[in-house]
Amino acid sequence: MEHESSSMGSWLTTHREIRRCRKMTSKPFGVNLTLLPALQPPDYPAYARVIIEEGIRIVETAGNNPAPVIKQLKAADPPIIILHKCTTVRHALSAIKLGVDFLCKLSRRCKPLTRLICVWLYSPPMHDGFHD
Repeated sequence: MEHESSSMGSWLTTHREIRRCRKMTSKPFGVNLTLLPALQPPDYPAYARVIIEEGIRIVETAGNNPAPVIKQLKAADPPIIILHKCTTVRHALSAIKLGVDFLCKLSRRCKPLTRLICVWLYSPPMHDGFHD
């Protein structure tokens, strides 16, 4: 079960939605935190704080400069497991340096398809193949 926090309007709404999701299942679930560029960006540190306070253990990140949010989530006790989605190798290498646990490289290579597809997945045991 996935909950996309950055589309929920505010971190207060995210707080409420996480609790609502928790009532619907006894199973673990993750939160998708998409960091979109904007003239007035949302308070992403507040979203991360809510995720940490609510005890979410897995977060999917994507988008504009995830470094501050990834550092905040990794500083939690225990650190939150992060799956980061990106579209370029340059961004993938940056995310690896930030300490993400999993990385999904997305591609639009299949022209008939309009959606992104994950073409490879990185995890720490695979790390040796990703040196600069």
